[in-house]
Amino acid sequence: YYGLVWFEGQHYVTLLAIAALMVLMSIYVFTLLTTTAHYTGYSYVEPFLAQVARLDENVITLVLMLVGLSGIVGSVLFSRYSARRPDLLLFAASLGMAVSLLLLYPLSGFMGSVLALCFFWGIVYTLFNLSLQVRIMAVLPQASTISMTIYSAVFNLGIGCGTTIGGAVCTHASIAYIGYTGGIIALIAFVYCIRYVLCFWKLLPDRK
Repeated sequence: YYGLVWFEGQHYVTLLAIAALMVLMSIYVFTLLTTTAHYTGYSYVEPFLAQVARLDENVITLVLMLVGLSGIVGSVLFSRYSARRPDLLLFAASLGMAVSLLLLYPLSGFMGSVLALCFFWGIVYTLFNLSLQVRIMAVLPQASTISMTIYSAVFNLGIGCGTTIGGAVCTHASIAYIGYTGGIIALIAFVYCIRYVLCFWKLLPDRK
């Protein structure tokens, strides 16, 4: 089906299978890094807004509502642009995650900026999540159930890692630094996305 077949006894290894495995592994590592970064900050965003940004409880509720609304906006943007520029969308989502986390503390003193930042953060997080789900199902359509199961497991691992790291920052440093810590991890994920995820994706046929 795809170019070269290597024979060794009764075993067959195709380039397509190797490429698909490389793509999936890069996506799983990227998922772990980005989810860890996100939940390093998001798991403690409510006490951060109360203690550091000093926002009223009603305003904090509004922020959380905006985050929920941003998911709808992100879904609409994804449905509109994912078919045209999927690589650019994933690039922007990954970079946006890093920017959102790194700006969390610097903008914490301005209520309007915090509202806008959290809304933007929710949008790029939705774009990240949807982009990877579509890519995973496209790599091995015939085994998408297994691929998505592994993705869910990696995603949940990232939630646990992020919550643990964020808790350690709050305990041993300050809750004010959860954004910076998550942002550094998100920057590592962004570099990994460019270096591996987007490059390996081009190994698949018709994905140039």
